[in-house]
Amino acid sequence: LELAVQQLPNITLAPEIAKQLRPSPFNSRQAANILQLLGILDQVVLETLPDFSLTPAGMELIQKFFQGANPAFTDESASNKRDFEKELSFPDPNNRQVILFCPWHGKISLGFFRLHFEWPRPRGQRAVKVVYIGPKITKR
Repeated sequence: LELAVQQLPNITLAPEIAKQLRPSPFNSRQAANILQLLGILDQVVLETLPDFSLTPAGMELIQKFFQGANPAFTDESASNKRDFEKELSFPDPNNRQVILFCPWHGKISLGFFRLHFEWPRPRGQRAVKVVYIGPKITKR
């Protein structure tokens, strides 16, 4: 988490993430996968123009990592959004009085970990707010 904060200035990590990760044993491959996903989100921000459109490289990132077969980032299904609405809602890292519904997630297959984040970003917000990193929430 410290490395992410140092290297990825366009990512805002919720303070609860350290607590969310605590029950899971540290795994260097998982940590590398988490940093890789956070890096992709940071790169999307870097490829966002002032009018909030994406550069060609930004559009390529969206196509590669958010679309197609087995993308790294996906939205929850409609049924999971309904069934897990409370579990997918988190305090805003910048304003604890606001609750963010964050069904979008990055997938870390090792240990079925997920990285939940606010998506799409509200217009004018540069950083991507990451509100959860830990075991998959929507397991049945």
